[in-house]
Amino acid sequence: MNANGKSNEELMDHIIKVASETAIDYYKKREKEERKKRVDRRLRNTRLLLENYKNFKIHCTENAVKIDHLLDPNDFEFLEYGDLVIESIVKSKKRTISMVAYLDHMLEVYRAIADSSNKKEEMRKYHTILKYYILDPRVELEDIANVHGVSVKTVKRDLDNAIKSIAALIFGVDSVRFID
Repeated sequence: MNANGKSNEELMDHIIKVASETAIDYYKKREKEERKKRVDRRLRNTRLLLENYKNFKIHCTENAVKIDHLLDPNDFEFLEYGDLVIESIVKSKKRTISMVAYLDHMLEVYRAIADSSNKKEEMRKYHTILKYYILDPRVELEDIANVHGVSVKTVKRDLDNAIKSIAALIFGVDSVRFID
């Protein structure tokens, strides 16, 4: 018996129980943080895709035809790195073209969802994304706010919410943060 009136075996069981519960709580907390980071990374990546959309679109338009030219080894005799560099460039260009096509499709899906919702706010979010990220030249937040008769804060909130929706379309269920 110890000073608390418990046997050493009871004390050991209590220590094991407390240690196990602490370890499980720590594991759950870490898992939740990791899940949040993955979701945040997807939202960040969606925002980056939208921010760079115009550059990617230009890249695709100008370079889609040039990919075949890159595949001709006679055009790159001066390169010492060999075929590996050329293959890497071609793969990168093809991935960019594919990603832009996929993003275009997801934007169309998002438009259809907003349109079918029959909610003015949903169409406003779609138009805000379009004006801020897709159209050239970019429409500034203040101008978007004036057109829709809302505050700049509402426009920013619309952008954030629209990006979450587009991330869900792009990445599927992996982009959704589940509440524990």
